[in-house]
Amino acid sequence: MHAERSVVQNIYKGKQEDFKRFDKTSKNNDDEEDFIEEENETMKNSKKEGDEEEEREGEENTNEDEEEAESPTERQASSESESSSGTMSTLWEFQCSQSDGQNVNCMAWNRENKDILAVGYGNIDFVGAKQGLILCWTLKNPTAPERSIKIDHAGVSSLDYSEQNPSLLAVGFNDGAVKIFDVRQVGNVPVLETNKSHTGMVWDLQWVDQGKDLGERLHSVGVDGRINSWSIKKGLECHEIMRLKRGGRGADSGGMCIDFDPSNSDKYLVGTEDGLICKCSCSYTENSQETYIGHTGPVYRVRWNPIDPNVFISCSADWTVRVWNQEKFSPTLTIESFATKKQMRSSSVTDVAWSRHDMSVFASVSVTGTVEVWDLSYSSLKARHFKTKAGRKLSTVLFAEDSPAVLVGDDKGSVEVIKCG
Repeated sequence: MHAERSVVQNIYKGKQEDFKRFDKTSKNNDDEEDFIEEENETMKNSKKEGDEEEEREGEENTNEDEEEAESPTERQASSESESSSGTMSTLWEFQCSQSDGQNVNCMAWNRENKDILAVGYGNIDFVGAKQGLILCWTLKNPTAPERSIKIDHAGVSSLDYSEQNPSLLAVGFNDGAVKIFDVRQVGNVPVLETNKSHTGMVWDLQWVDQGKDLGERLHSVGVDGRINSWSIKKGLECHEIMRLKRGGRGADSGGMCIDFDPSNSDKYLVGTEDGLICKCSCSYTENSQETYIGHTGPVYRVRWNPIDPNVFISCSADWTVRVWNQEKFSPTLTIESFATKKQMRSSSVTDVAWSRHDMSVFASVSVTGTVEVWDLSYSSLKARHFKTKAGRKLSTVLFAEDSPAVLVGDDKGSVEVIKCG
């Protein structure tokens, strides 16, 4: 086994070094002003770029006959390799026989060892799905997982590593269960579990350190509209801190995603199946404090900017990514999902993630197989990089912790590691 790992490390050594190479001096965030406030100027410049692009496309249309002469394979290869600026190149893929054919639903980096990635699998789109899988991958061996946890009762819908106890992995399932595994232990048995949870899909969960009195707590949101807070001091104990309502009242509204403010552990955002984003407080459990209106479909992901505490981003089944300032209740910027003007294929945006090192950079993925990396200081009309995986539905995206790379999960059980630039 050790000899096999040594061979694998030699094969991937160059790519792993490429993955680790990260120039944090490429952009000085300390000198940047709030890019949201400068968006009008950016959009003006981007519009000029767009007009120039349309002129170029007019000239390109004269060559359409020549393009039609290309074989479908040539056109597909060209589409997959081109990007609007710079390059996107595949370093490797995390995939094995266990994950083949399963949908990648969630990914999380270990909080202590940034080389360890947990990935949750399962065909949760099927009602009553009874099988799931958790694989823990390491950069030392992209061809075989370090740990495998097989689930025989449900698909894995969400997961997150604890920061205070880095070996503990919290997992949510499509049957409403929440369990905690110790990834140091071999086997499929959780160290903590409970039947008192959600009545349906646990769409998202997150560990949050809430100070000396409360310590680190786990929070989950489900299709039943419940937002639960979990303590592990005496087993796995849960209490409901919020119940989402349609329009703030009436029938329950399903929760799709949750994210806590990195600068205030009492405050969090929740995206709903109704297209609303609610800002809530752990100290006030009756109703949400604010409601942000803009999406017209379920909000699949909402994320605070890790550098600017006033900014957050969301994506939705309504084909859009929206950037918000928490002091305004409508989006500051709306981006429709399509890679090129030739394509013009709008599609559900299934996930979005901020770069941890650049406040203006984010990545998004869609069901049509396109991953886009945007730099709002470069353009708000045109993705800086994009790549399409033909015949794949992309489900989740995550930036590497210390590398200019994004990780993209799809519906075939693959997690592709892609270098940008």
